[in-house]
Parts: sequence; structure tokens; C-alpha cells
Amino acid sequence: GFISNMTIQRQFFPNDEDQTGAAKALLRLQDTYNLDTDTLSRGNLPGVKHKSFLTAEDCFELGKIAYTEADYYHTELWMEQALKQLDEGEVSSADKVYILDYLSYAVYQQGDLAKAMALTRRLLELDPEHQRANGNMKYFEYIMAKEKEANKSSTDSEEQEKETEVKKKDYLPERRKYEMLCRGEGLKMTPRRQKRLFCRYYDGNRNPRYILGPVKQEDEWDKPRIVRFLDIISDEEIETVKELAKPRVN
Repeated sequence: GFISNMTIQRQFFPNDEDQTGAAKALLRLQDTYNLDTDTLSRGNLPGVKHKSFLTAEDCFELGKIAYTEADYYHTELWMEQALKQLDEGEVSSADKVYILDYLSYAVYQQGDLAKAMALTRRLLELDPEHQRANGNMKYFEYIMAKEKEANKSSTDSEEQEKETEVKKKDYLPERRKYEMLCRGEGLKMTPRRQKRLFCRYYDGNRNPRYILGPVKQEDEWDKPRIVRFLDIISDEEIETVKELAKPRVN
């Protein structure tokens, strides 16, 4: 019957691991192409005709996955987006108390104590008996009092704020450089160097296989030399490779 058939087919359905992998991939794409969280959530992507929206609950789940990876930068981005959509009136099963709990901790982990306190106060307005939030608020107030006692100069405070901002924007310097290259923001090819780049038919040094059917080759970069091969494999061959790979996916 239907139930037994669904039970058999369940092995082919996405599982928790698939969901986590998809979420991580989305976060990488967000960073690589410098996409705004709200833009992603609303589906306002360039070249997309049929928009797909993310609900507040979807944003919350993305934030939770980032949180489990100790990625507090993305936790903050997606928890704030979930909160924003709820504040705008979206009906959702996502709970503001849970969102604020994750969000305040993620912000604190990034060094923004004042914002963490403000978020915790908002949480306590919704749930005055929240045990962890009450404990966190006492701890935040204790840390804040110690900072005031230290009589830090305004200059030191400004430098600390700048360091926090830099940490958020550049939390992984190597990744930032890689993302810039993916967006084409790295080294630029000069017109003089570009004139030395060509397209050609490649025959593999007179390889018999390529004499009758040479391969299209395009220069992408000069130093180091990078070339692109075009139409190297047919659609039929691609389908064959996919079929051969399917048994190994699981």
C-alpha cells in the first residue's frame, strides 16, 4: 500500500545530513558572492525568474546550523533575518525567545557586549522567567561594571569597536581573498597582457584522436598559464558519467 511504498522510498529522501550540507553550501555562496541576507531570503537574486522565499523558520534553521559549527558571524546574520521577518508580521512557528537566545550569545561571542545586553533585555521582556537569559544578564552587567572600573579611555574603546568590526568582516582572511577572486575582484588582466591570450583548436601534438576532432582551447591567464577546454565532453557522455556515479553517492 501507500504507507509501505513510502517506507521503501524514504531511503531516497533528504536526511538531516543533506539539510546541513545544503545549509553550509548556501552560507559559502553567500560569502563568495557577497550576498545580502535579506536579498537571499526574499529570493531577489540576479537572473532568477521564479523566486523562492525563505521563511523566518528557514532563516532560524540556517542560523542554528551556523551556531552548531561555532560560526557566530553567520548565526548573527540569519537570526537577525528571522527576527526581522517576524517583526514585520510574518506568521511562523519560529519563536522570538529562541531566536533572541541564540542571537544574543552569538553577538557576545563576537565581542559586542552592549548589543548582547540589549538583545537579552528584549528576550526578558518576552519571557521574564527565562533562566539562562537572567543568568547571562547578570554576567553581562558584571563584565560591563569591570570595564567601567578599568577606566578605559574613549580612544581605547573606539579601537576595540573597530577591532570587533574588522573581526566580523574579515573573520577568515584567507577565505576573504578566495571570495574576492570568485567575484572577479582580484588581480586584473591588463589590456597589453590580454592581447597575448588566444583561442585555438588543440590537437594534442598531432595525437591521432584529435587530428580529426581537435578540442577548443581558450587562454584564461598568462602567468601562471591557465587554459580552458570547451566542449570536451558531450551531453550523452555527461549522462553516462552521472549514471556510473549514482551507486557511489550513497
